[in-house]
Amino acid sequence: MDYRLHWRQRRLERRRQRLLTVPLGLLLGLLLYLVLQGIGHETVVWTHQGPVRCTPHFVVGAASLYATWPDGHLEALRLADGGLHGDGPLLSQPEPFNGPPVYSNQVVYFASDLGVVRAVRSTTGALIWELETGSAIRGQPLLDGPRLYFGNDAGSVYCLVAAEGSQAWRTDLQAAVAGAVARVGEVLVAASTDGTVYGLHAGDGHVLWQQSIGEPIFAPVTAADPLCVVGTDLGTAYLLETRTGEVVQSYQTRGMIRTSAAVSPAAICFGSTDGWLRVVSRDGKTPLWSYHLGGPVSIGPIFAEGHFYAASEKRLVAMHPDTGRVVHVWRYPSLAGSLVPSSGFVYVGSNDGLIIALAQPG
Repeated sequence: MDYRLHWRQRRLERRRQRLLTVPLGLLLGLLLYLVLQGIGHETVVWTHQGPVRCTPHFVVGAASLYATWPDGHLEALRLADGGLHGDGPLLSQPEPFNGPPVYSNQVVYFASDLGVVRAVRSTTGALIWELETGSAIRGQPLLDGPRLYFGNDAGSVYCLVAAEGSQAWRTDLQAAVAGAVARVGEVLVAASTDGTVYGLHAGDGHVLWQQSIGEPIFAPVTAADPLCVVGTDLGTAYLLETRTGEVVQSYQTRGMIRTSAAVSPAAICFGSTDGWLRVVSRDGKTPLWSYHLGGPVSIGPIFAEGHFYAASEKRLVAMHPDTGRVVHVWRYPSLAGSLVPSSGFVYVGSNDGLIIALAQPG
């Protein structure tokens, strides 16, 4: 009798241990999975719903984020909580804004699909100047010292005096310039949709060289002194010598390249709609590492605060530029538009009209 009672107690004790061990194991497995996926420490600091459920483009200033929207609004948001400065947008116009603005010294520069480029006060939205070019401006204007550079769908590349909006020079190319231009030293590099890359003199706009690649180009040009990087819709990343336009190296992907490349002190990173980020040496000659985002690259890559950042539609990743080691992963649906890491936070847009502030891991 005593033996059977003892055996029953032992059996009940083992059952209780199993009931505790199995859930604990599942919980530890879940925690390990979340840590490995990089979302165990994710923190959404704030979100801002824009005036329309469309992709936002923005730039981060000293204490504010300046966002343009396809319905013609320019908003200023507080970095602390994502709230609007004032009672409404800084500026409203009956024209679509579909490119990132530029911020410098309390001035916001931005362009529209109707071909108008403007400069406004970042604190009040007061118009400083505007210039009509007559054709859509798709790429982000390049502010370089006292000059503002951009191209438009008519194939014209402009250089403006940033302080007053007056035209320093204009050079007309043979096809639309859909992406941002880049400057390396005295050479301004612009790429046209017919597959031609131009080197223009940044001072007066005359053509120094042109290189026919023969593949449609809609991506921004990226400066990687002494090189520049140009991605094509046929999935080729070309690295050109900026002084001469000579193609130093090219890399083929299985998708389209529509985003800019990212440049660290030792490496160049570019992404494709095939989902891969590919990193090569700064001279462009040696492949270093690659990483698959799990979906087409929708934002980035960019280099900021010592890391490469890039996003697919639902996954944002920070990586060590030399090794490709994943430092952190954030998950959020519908990522698109702009991506700006700044002072311990990552600001990212979504294609349903949200701007999201994420805390970086400590």
